[in-house]
Order: sequence, then structure tokens, then C-alpha cells
Amino acid sequence: MNRLKPLLIWFCLLLITLLTGCSTRTPVTNYYSLIPSTPQIKPRTAQPLPVAVALGPIRIPQQLNRPQIVTRSDTFQVRIAEYERWSGDLQEEMTHVLSSQLSQNLGTEKIIITPWPRSYTPNWQIMVDVQRFDGQLDEAAFLEARWVLTEKETDLILTGFSRYQEQVEGAGYPALVAAQSRLLEALSREIAEQIRTHNQEGL
Repeated sequence: MNRLKPLLIWFCLLLITLLTGCSTRTPVTNYYSLIPSTPQIKPRTAQPLPVAVALGPIRIPQQLNRPQIVTRSDTFQVRIAEYERWSGDLQEEMTHVLSSQLSQNLGTEKIIITPWPRSYTPNWQIMVDVQRFDGQLDEAAFLEARWVLTEKETDLILTGFSRYQEQVEGAGYPALVAAQSRLLEALSREIAEQIRTHNQEGL
């Protein structure tokens, strides 16, 4: 009996360990990506504009430069969702979405992301300094950004500050990310309109 007692104790400890491991499951991590065009908005056919555009740099706050999605509460608390993450680098995702939307709104495929090669001669360069890109779950998403447009031929410089709020249509993080994608669409439309207006004035 004395010989079996250590084995019995070891067996009980092993059983407790196994049961504890089964009861504490690690939460599943969800990954999200910004998309160039959302189903709620029909693509607009733009009159082709014969321009070449260099996009970048696109800067984001250090607070957002992380894989986790950042939200805010009504009490101004910043929340970092450990298990709700971007599928890639947020800065790169925003740049590619803006590039795709600008191509659509300007009607040109001549969109390149900085740094551009020496062989490429852009008519316009677009720089964006994002100051806010977050939201409140199940409520609204927010985008605040300063932008600078430079026409390379005349050295014309246009500056602006854009502030957008988009209602979240649905629940949870998928709906929030969809609203954030629509915010980038709105910003690209505004920038494209500025380029179109000043291109026409220069004709």
C-alpha cells in the first residue's frame, strides 16, 4: 500500500493538471483588413484624368502603430483589443486603400506609393498625416487627417484638414472596420476633388 501511495498522488496531480488545462482555453484571435470598396457604396465611374500621382508618406500616430485595434469609450478611455487585430501593418493597409480609391476617383492607373523610382515623374504628390483613426464599438468610427498636395510642375501646394465620422452599421469589430474603410473612401474622394479642381483651373 505504501508503494502505491506515491503513484496515487502523482496520478491525482496529473489529472488535476489535465482538467485545468482543458478548462482554461486561450481566446481566439480575430484578424481584420481594411478594404478598398465596401458593399454599401457603389463604385463611381470617374472621368479619366491624365495625371500621375505619388502617394505618401502616410503617417499614423504611435498609439495606432500596433497590431491590435484601438477603440475609445464614452469616458475617453483608450482600449486596445488584444484578440482583435489588423491582418497586416495598419499604415500599409491605409496607404493601399487610399491608393485604390484615388485610382478609382481620378480614373487613372498612374498611382505609385512613395518612394518612387527616378524614372517616374508624378504630376502630384499626396502626403497625409493621420491624427485620429479609431471608433466606438457599435456606434461610430472617426478619422482626422491633415493632408498636403503638391503639384510638381508649378510647385503649387494645397493643404487641408479633414474630419469624418461614420456610423457603424452592425455590431462588433467587423462593422467597425467596415466603417473605417468608408472613412478612407471619403478622404480619397475629397483629395481627388481637390486635384480635379486645380487641374481644370490649370488648363
